[in-house]
Amino acid sequence: MSLKATQWALYDVADRLDANELRLLMIMADIADVEGRRIFPSVANLADWCHCSVRTIRNKLASLESKGLISRDDQTLAASIPANHRPIVWRLNMDQEEDTTAYAKNAHLNNEDDTPAADVQTGVQNNPDVQTGVQLDRQTGVQAVCTQTHNIRIKPITRESTREQKTDIDQWAPSLMDAALADRLGADLEAEEEKFRDHVKAGGHQPADTDAAFRNWLRRGDQLGYNKSVKTTPSSVPTGRAQPDRYQPREHVHTGSCAHTKAAMAPIAHLFDHTVPEGQWGISEYNWAAQAYADTINQGGSPDQAVAAAKAIREEIPQ
Repeated sequence: MSLKATQWALYDVADRLDANELRLLMIMADIADVEGRRIFPSVANLADWCHCSVRTIRNKLASLESKGLISRDDQTLAASIPANHRPIVWRLNMDQEEDTTAYAKNAHLNNEDDTPAADVQTGVQNNPDVQTGVQLDRQTGVQAVCTQTHNIRIKPITRESTREQKTDIDQWAPSLMDAALADRLGADLEAEEEKFRDHVKAGGHQPADTDAAFRNWLRRGDQLGYNKSVKTTPSSVPTGRAQPDRYQPREHVHTGSCAHTKAAMAPIAHLFDHTVPEGQWGISEYNWAAQAYADTINQGGSPDQAVAAAKAIREEIPQ
């Protein structure tokens, strides 16, 4: 931990930062050495310590770099970390007059550089701070090769203008044009807005024009038939009219074997023959009487009338 770096971040530059930038810079100052260097935690760890997303950390690192508060340090300090997990090494520009842009060490001059080699060597000869790594009295076996290891100032890529054009999805709301399109397509605006917002959050990519992206979402959903949500309109509100019979609760239909019929037939069950005679299709005299009782009750007859109908079965069935 560097007390100097912490005081610098807290008292000297805090007024130039938002809350996330200040939190990130304070953590970096806590990690830095006494010179404000050797800062190379992973972006995931920074996001965990700052209690924000990885994307926010990347954006805030780019913002701090564009403001000249941090720059890239000697990347060989993290050479022991596997390349696919190797983070960027940062340094704090506590001396603003000297370090005003990004810092890169051990950079190759011929890497996508259109400047002729002769021009580079001319600048090296006039710069007393440059260490070329080549001695005149030493035979290196290499001719016309420059192995410079001096600090090269490169201009950082500023993305502030791009980020300012984007709208936070949590603060976005559909416009009148969006609402008109949803109404024309017959889509539920609130339901589609919620689905679109979750889609943007899940993908992690904020559209440059959120309204245009939402209209495309509505059109695509209309083509695929996904946004045909049931909307609560006056026509779909219950009007108090009678429902069809299939929706009405049905009353119990009595049968010869239901519990109600068995209970009513119990006092007179002894009057009937329970054996099944041949030619009666497996139905006994008692079964015929019980069914007669049930049919009378289903037709609105009284229990006495039902009992009389059951007793009449004895006279109808040949003995």
